[in-house]
Amino acid sequence: MWERHRSGDCRRSRGRGAHVVAAGRNRVALEAAYTDTTVSVKYVDVTDDTSIAAPADEVGSVHHVVSTVSARARGAVGELSPEAIPLSFHTKVMGPIMPAQTLRSEDAEDGSFVLLSGVATLEPDPGFLTVAATNGSVNAATRSLAVY
Repeated sequence: MWERHRSGDCRRSRGRGAHVVAAGRNRVALEAAYTDTTVSVKYVDVTDDTSIAAPADEVGSVHHVVSTVSARARGAVGELSPEAIPLSFHTKVMGPIMPAQTLRSEDAEDGSFVLLSGVATLEPDPGFLTVAATNGSVNAATRSLAVY
C-alpha cells in the first residue's frame, strides 16, 4: 500500500498470506500504526523519485499496489495558492505513475494497481475545483495504466 496507510486493510491482507509493505511520507504515523504487526513500513514520498526507487529495490517483486495519495488543494478559485495546485496534481496524478514505472514486475502479470480518486470528479462542489480536476486526471491515468 502506498501513501496514507490503512492499517486494517494491511492486516487483513497479511492474514491472507501476503507480505505487506505500508509506505508513506509520514514516518512517525506509519511506525505508530504498525508497531505490533508483521507489516513492513517504508518511507516513500511520491514527489521524490529516489524515495520511490529505494524501497522498490528492497522489496523486489510487487504484485498489488493501492494508492491513496493526496495533497488536496481546496478553496475558491481566487483563494487557491499557486503552490498548492501543482502539488495536488503531482502528488495524486503523477505520484502513482512513478511507482507504476518503478514497481512493474515481469513476474507479476496477475498484479494490480488500484488508484483512488473520488466523488468530486462526478459531483463538483464549490471550493473543490482542483480536487475535481485532479480526481478526473486520476481516472484518465488509471485507464491508461490499464493498457500499460
